[in-house]
Amino acid sequence: MNLERLNIKDFTIEEPESQDYILEFGKRIEELDWNKIKETLESVRDKKWHDFFIGIRAIKLVYPNKSKEIELDEEVWEEMNVGMDFCRKNQGPYMQNLANDIITISVLDYEKLKELVTKDDVEIIKQDLEKHQERMSLQDLARFNAELIAMKVLGQEDVEKRWVNEDFWNEMKTILNRERQDENARTFCWLAADMKIIFPERDKELNIDNNQWRKMVELLDGANPLEPQFGFTRYLSIAEELKILSSEKVEITDNVLELVPHISGESESHLMPEVRSF
Repeated sequence: MNLERLNIKDFTIEEPESQDYILEFGKRIEELDWNKIKETLESVRDKKWHDFFIGIRAIKLVYPNKSKEIELDEEVWEEMNVGMDFCRKNQGPYMQNLANDIITISVLDYEKLKELVTKDDVEIIKQDLEKHQERMSLQDLARFNAELIAMKVLGQEDVEKRWVNEDFWNEMKTILNRERQDENARTFCWLAADMKIIFPERDKELNIDNNQWRKMVELLDGANPLEPQFGFTRYLSIAEELKILSSEKVEITDNVLELVPHISGESESHLMPEVRSF
C-alpha cells in the first residue's frame, strides 16, 4: 500500500458555526418596519398598560437608538405606579410583576426608581424569596429569577450573597440542560437570558450551540410583531431575550441594567465562524 506523507498545513478545521444565528437574529430585527412597530406599541398605550411596558422595555434594549422616539410622559409613570400598587396589595403571583416593573424602570429611567420603589417593596420581595426556596415549577423559577434580578438592580448585596451561589447555578444549569434535551426552545431562551443576567461572569458556560440558536431565532417566526393582541408582546419578549444572549455582556451599574454590545470592528470576526489554519 502506497502511503503519501500528509502535511497538516494543507488542512483547515472549521469551528462549529455556533454564532451564525446571532447575525441572523440581528438581520431579522433590523428588517422590521420600525414605524409599524412604534404604531403597534402606541395602539396599546392607554388600553393595555401591561403590554405597553413589556413592549417599551424590550424596544429600549433591542432598538436603543429608536426608543428615544417613544414619549414617556407623567401618565406613563402614574400608570406604572398604579400597577405596582396593585401588585403590592395582592402579592402572591403578582410579585413577579412587581419585580419586572422594577427591572423595567431601571431600563427606561433609573432615576424613577427613587420615586416609585419603596423600602417596603424591597422587604416584601426578600420575604417572597425566602418563602419560595424550593423552586419546583418553571413558573416559580421565573418569579424567583425576576425577584433576584430586581434585587440586583436595587443593589441589595445581601440578597446576592444569600442566593447567587454555586448551588443555585447548578440547579438552573440542570433545568436548562433538561429543556435543551426536550428541545423546548421557548423555556430555554428565557431561562438562559435570566442566567446571563444573574451570573454574567459565567455566560460562556451556558454552551448555546448552533442548534439552540437556530431554534430560538425560529421562535420569532411564530410571533407577529405587528399584531397587538398577542404577537406583539411575544415577539418583543423573545427579541429582548435574544438581545441579552447575543450581547457581549450584561452590566448592572448604579441601578441601571444595560447590555454591552460587541465592539464595532471586532463583532464580525467574533460572530462569524472561525477558520483555523495550520
